[in-house]
Amino acid sequence: MLPYRILTPLLKLFYRLLYYEFAWSYDLVAWFVSAGHWQAWVSALLPYLTGESLLELGHGPGHLQQALAAQGRNIFGLDRSLYMSRQAYRRLRRAGLVHQLSNGYAQMLPYPANAFDQVFATFPSEYILSPATLAEILRTLKPGGEFTVLPGAWVTGLSLPERLAATLFRLTGQSLPSEESLFYPAADLLKQAGFVQVEWETILLPGSKVLVVRACKPI
Repeated sequence: MLPYRILTPLLKLFYRLLYYEFAWSYDLVAWFVSAGHWQAWVSALLPYLTGESLLELGHGPGHLQQALAAQGRNIFGLDRSLYMSRQAYRRLRRAGLVHQLSNGYAQMLPYPANAFDQVFATFPSEYILSPATLAEILRTLKPGGEFTVLPGAWVTGLSLPERLAATLFRLTGQSLPSEESLFYPAADLLKQAGFVQVEWETILLPGSKVLVVRACKPI
């Protein structure tokens, strides 16, 4: 196995290319490294997205954008990668749906205050818990609005592809800590930023599980 001092920068380069220049291959790579669970992980958040006016941070290739727009919801999306924005735009256009996508950073959201019932994200990087990001989410949420995030997933199945995926996560240092060790530090940051009713739930899926964290803007 490559030493971590070599493997870590290689992984960072790989993930950067995957989200930017190689965004066209994102779905295939995500499916492969998750042993086919990726779409189920992302879709697991849909029952929690109950607001009428929603903002997705880091919308990626646009699967949730398509699902929510097809329901007639007022869904917006923001991503810093123009390559991902193009993937999402093409997906919505092929489905005959109108897009409301923007390119930018979560630390400077281009939306007015009190605009959304819900702001959400799936598998975000560390930016999601930065003080600047949390302040912008609070600003753009309506009073009583909810911030909903799916920060991580675990492969628990015992099939050969699932065991290989779990091994790959361990070898590359991508294995996630337990739900508790992932949630409680995040909960502290959310409360410090001004969120209330911070809670978490583990969703059990066939061969895997995901964590959902929810927090509200005070009324």
